[in-house]
Amino acid sequence: MTIDFSGGDPNMKFRQRIVDRAQRLRVPAGAIGMRISVCCCLVVALVLAAGAQAADFGTPGGPEPANIDAISGVLRQDPYDMELLISFGTSKGGSAGHLALALRGQAPDDDGVYSANFYADRAPKHAKGFYTDDLMLGIPKKEYLFKTNSSLAETASFGLDFGEGYKRSVVGIRVHGVPAAEKEALAAFFKRLNDDYHQRARNTEYHDREVKYDYLRLNCAKSIGSAFKYGAGYQDLEVTSRATIGRRRLVAAANANIPTEMAMKLVKAWNARGYGLDVVLYRKYAGSTYVDPHDAEQTAFKDLPTGSLPCFRATFAGSRATTRTSTTCSRCTCSTT
Repeated sequence: MTIDFSGGDPNMKFRQRIVDRAQRLRVPAGAIGMRISVCCCLVVALVLAAGAQAADFGTPGGPEPANIDAISGVLRQDPYDMELLISFGTSKGGSAGHLALALRGQAPDDDGVYSANFYADRAPKHAKGFYTDDLMLGIPKKEYLFKTNSSLAETASFGLDFGEGYKRSVVGIRVHGVPAAEKEALAAFFKRLNDDYHQRARNTEYHDREVKYDYLRLNCAKSIGSAFKYGAGYQDLEVTSRATIGRRRLVAAANANIPTEMAMKLVKAWNARGYGLDVVLYRKYAGSTYVDPHDAEQTAFKDLPTGSLPCFRATFAGSRATTRTSTTCSRCTCSTT
């Protein structure tokens, strides 16, 4: 399924085009026995509110898409239980993207996204003007992906904590058949992460230093992986530990937990547990002129690289699945439609 965030006529009336909506492609099991349901449909989303000016769309506090609830309603017709949200990288250099987890049942008509707070590192430069109240942010999924105002605070980061889809595309791996107890355990671990952050805890079973954000040692991938390993009991899940990450920054960079690698590990773990999977691509809105004043590279969102996610097909390595998205990977030509 593709949620088209790329724009088009900004003043077009609400329209929803669904191709083969009822069809589900059941992919035969491959080398890892994966069961993936690839949703074969296209939803044209994120239509401007009536009378909105294109120049204001895709900016903090600007007009929001008129059909967020309608699109969310279409997606929620499927009985998934949680969704791993893999964001594309946005730099020409070493950006590895971002990993967050949405749990269903957090609100009557929305999912709750848990996302590691990039600015919760206790660095002096982030002490003012940045949202640092929590290490793991809890954000409604509609807000995380589509909205231009944050429920957290004015200091929340647009394009990261809310309005993610104005800055980069997001791949959602939706997981079906997850026990309620597992979702509760995940939510409880994220709460524990925040409690440990507030108390400046050190030397926990999941981290050997002070619990705060660290791009290499306690990043988005490690926080999500740790929730499954130490919260939900995925004892077989490999989460890079202090012994392998190392204390030197160069060694840490070489051994850090990486979003796409963690996603692959989780997909294999879910398959081993017999959970069903399907995939949604939330395509970036291509017209945002907003420039994040906190970014080192002062580039408008519309001009940021859009294909920095490592080959999406590699996420399902070992299976015979052909997962087609509406973008082209930067490192191969595996998918063009």
